[in-house]
Amino acid sequence: MSDMIGQFQAFTPKFVKKYCNVAEVVVEAMKQYCEEVRTGKFPTDEHCYHMLAGEYEKFQEMTKEYGERS
Repeated sequence: MSDMIGQFQAFTPKFVKKYCNVAEVVVEAMKQYCEEVRTGKFPTDEHCYHMLAGEYEKFQEMTKEYGERS
């Protein structure tokens, strides 16, 4: 199936007919993702989870406690 959908660009066996080029779509999507991360367009607030008030302080205390046990 991977050969049929063109998942790999390097080699397609002779006995396979390629019905689409998924690798090209994936590469373009990754390029777009990298560009948006570099330029700060992604992630936006709608793509993030936020801690509830007070949870960060609890986390800091917990990491101090576990760090002292080492």
